[in-house]
Amino acid sequence: MASSTADQQFLPPGGAVRHAEARTYASRWERIAYFCLLGGMFTLTWNIVRLGDVNLSLSDGLFLFVIMFLVARGHLNVQPFGSATPIWYIGLLLMLGGLLISSIINGVAVRWISVAAQYAFAFLAIPMMLASWRRQVLDRCIVAFALGVVLSQAIAFGANLFFTYHDTWMVMGRDFITATGRVGALSGNPNTNGAVATFCLLSLIYIFHRGLLPRWLVFLCAALAGWGLISSASFTSFVLASIALPLASLFLWPRGTLVGVLVVLFAIAVGVTSEVPLPAVFEQRVAEALAQGNLDQAGTFSGRWAMALEAWRLSGDTALIGFGADGYRAVSAHQAPVHVLPLLLMTEGGLPSLLGLLVLLIMLWVLGFSILRSLRADAALVLGLLVVFTGFTFSVPHMYARMWVVPVLLGLVHALKWREQ
Repeated sequence: MASSTADQQFLPPGGAVRHAEARTYASRWERIAYFCLLGGMFTLTWNIVRLGDVNLSLSDGLFLFVIMFLVARGHLNVQPFGSATPIWYIGLLLMLGGLLISSIINGVAVRWISVAAQYAFAFLAIPMMLASWRRQVLDRCIVAFALGVVLSQAIAFGANLFFTYHDTWMVMGRDFITATGRVGALSGNPNTNGAVATFCLLSLIYIFHRGLLPRWLVFLCAALAGWGLISSASFTSFVLASIALPLASLFLWPRGTLVGVLVVLFAIAVGVTSEVPLPAVFEQRVAEALAQGNLDQAGTFSGRWAMALEAWRLSGDTALIGFGADGYRAVSAHQAPVHVLPLLLMTEGGLPSLLGLLVLLIMLWVLGFSILRSLRADAALVLGLLVVFTGFTFSVPHMYARMWVVPVLLGLVHALKWREQ
């Protein structure tokens, strides 16, 4: 990350011995920061170590150390997206500024501080941190992220073989393996686990293409991540994976992907006719919903649709001033935030917040397509991740949890570093 010239800016005056000692001291801290970065990516999706009720995980603590190290060294890159960075700042400012004004007017400014800090950390500090390292280091971050997700699935797979829900819920939480058999693994939620398993599969496609891991290991990791996706029984994750994975493969292997899709369709047809057993919860929630065309079979679609309609009606009165950060649940008949991020921001922060979110999403997509010609593998990864991320903005409330946006930012910053270097 840092050259010897850059290191000299932080060396004390003195002779050659003191000069060499200072360099050794600096490189030691740099190695610690490097391993903290990889550790943060490895544990990004783990929800097992938290600071009480505060949304601060083990991964966040490791990232905070790396950020403080970069700030102390003067190496924090404040332009993670190059010349497009000001647009990113404007979008984030609009999104959080709309929430701030609405929160002040509604007397919930304290809650805004928490929400804004989460978004600023995920959408601002972390991309700066990632952009401060070389592309080769970010390659290892992609590998570390994928291996962390795979280990999470492997632990859940082993627990699912030997233990029941009643054996695990007191130690690992109620959503590690739910009472109905859905697998949340270390992410702590089945829907989230389905999403991160899809992120992992997309990362493995890139890793396989670049040869960053042995092929046999990539196939083993893909099998575990695929099991995690199916066992999560998340309808949204399965549909988005069915779009994102073929899309990413199509960019890299156009002919092979078409053949692969035909083989998969044939295998599905054989599996259905031969009644090959799938996880029971997957058959109940996903397979039957697809076969019958009944989304209610997939979970709480009707309830979420009712909440979305309620939010749409309420948004007519929140064009300029919303209900403030986390204020939607106070006015909702359902006493819960609507699981559609654009509608939630519209009702809580007004049009400025919604416009800010749209600016961020559009910028991510534009940058993703801009690298398609020069970096096809990177574009395949970024655009696949964006399919999943954008799809989930219509399925979850606030998305400041780092496991949502960091994989996308990692892939994009990693691609942009190629241009810089």
